[in-house]
Amino acid sequence: MLRQLGAMILFGSWMVCAACSPALAADRAADESEIRRTAKDYLAALARGDRQALAGFWTADGDIVDESGRVIPAAEATANAPAAVGNGPAASGPAVELSNTRIRFLTADVALEDGTSRLAGSAGPEGRFSAIWVKQQGKWRLASLREARIAAPPIPERLSDLDWLEGNWQGTTADGVVEITAAWNPTHTFLLRDINLVREGQVVFHGAQRIGWDPTTRSIRSWVFDTDGGHGEGVWSKSGDGWVVEATGVLGDGRQTRSTTVYEPRDKDHFLWKTIAARTDGQPIADRSIEMIRKVLD
Repeated sequence: MLRQLGAMILFGSWMVCAACSPALAADRAADESEIRRTAKDYLAALARGDRQALAGFWTADGDIVDESGRVIPAAEATANAPAAVGNGPAASGPAVELSNTRIRFLTADVALEDGTSRLAGSAGPEGRFSAIWVKQQGKWRLASLREARIAAPPIPERLSDLDWLEGNWQGTTADGVVEITAAWNPTHTFLLRDINLVREGQVVFHGAQRIGWDPTTRSIRSWVFDTDGGHGEGVWSKSGDGWVVEATGVLGDGRQTRSTTVYEPRDKDHFLWKTIAARTDGQPIADRSIEMIRKVLD
């Protein structure tokens, strides 16, 4: 927790005081520069696990209030900081993405920093933080740090970018006609897709796919089962208006598969369904592309 909170302070300290008047901002330029430099040194201490150096960034009575409401003296938190962060000589502290961050000078010797944060590359919930910097004996030190978690959006909201896949779709290939029916379950937590390959009016292959939020990996995932006894799963990543799915699976005869699937929407009634870099038991499979067209049912 100390590493994440410390990184929040570090990255936020690069922001310029947006609420200050131009004259006041100019007066505070030297102090802002000093906070930025101090924050960089703070991150370096975190990266090398230098507990003694970490303690020097805090006032004697500094404290941290974490997202659960626990009050932790800064001296205790720094004494229990991890001995090392990262791997190798280029190790660095955790990267945190910040937004809506502000730094305001309350007095000549007190600065308030606040904003929202998220671990870089994480799909986890955002958190709010506020930090007090105090100038003592010519040096800026941390006096307090407060963090609160912002509730994650409900699962339906996280999956809303998949809404355009709902409906009935059809595409033609050399092997037959591909038909897809996609509908949300009653709670909008899974998109249920039935995929059929139809040849001469007969369904020769069927797959049932479920797409939803995986709380263990905090990502959108899919699970598929087919009539031949095969099964697989995929990890979904947003790409522009479409999606890229990295999938692995096993065929009914035990062969292992791997592929990348790309969904590219053209308009509300057309999307391109591409399978690339596919392999079965390590052997490459030709790329495929199908233009899917929305079907309007009578």
